[in-house]
Amino acid sequence: ELRTTSRPIALQAVQQTLREGQALVELAIFEPFDPKALPSKRWGAPHYVAYVLKPTGAPHHVELGDAAGIDAAVKDLRAALASRSPAYASLARRLDQQVTAKLRPLLGDVKDVLLSPDGALGMVPFAALVDEQSHFLAETLRFTYLSSGRDLLRLQDAMPAREAALVLAAPDYDSVPAQTAPSSGVPGTSSP
Repeated sequence: ELRTTSRPIALQAVQQTLREGQALVELAIFEPFDPKALPSKRWGAPHYVAYVLKPTGAPHHVELGDAAGIDAAVKDLRAALASRSPAYASLARRLDQQVTAKLRPLLGDVKDVLLSPDGALGMVPFAALVDEQSHFLAETLRFTYLSSGRDLLRLQDAMPAREAALVLAAPDYDSVPAQTAPSSGVPGTSSP
């Protein structure tokens, strides 16, 4: 398992795990860097970016915008969900406009999205967002959440079980065993 998590990852290896109709979408936070600016102003405010990888072809990306604005929309949506507010639909639509609407052109005919969100976006139920036609995204897309695209390779390297399975079912704790032998204090053994 250590070998799987520490080996270098090749883009082609990840692509080979994807089936037709699937795409890996990695959402990440980055800080824009301007090498020409003064040293104290070289790093900009955090932004979100999305990387989309399909089974074939080059990966694509789209900048989603300022992280503070998206994080505020996530916070508002989560509060509306928790309080069962009627404002939920408009907040779900707003977050869709900021994030998933920008992804849809890159997804094309993809229906199965393997999603690795970063930051506050990790707390979003993407299937519950609302698109331009006032439909939940769950009606057109299926989301599978990953911690990273590396998970796809790790899932292929299934580790064999080292021991046989032990199944316990419906124990009767109130019954008294027919014969009881004095115990030596060590499980699985009895005194002579």
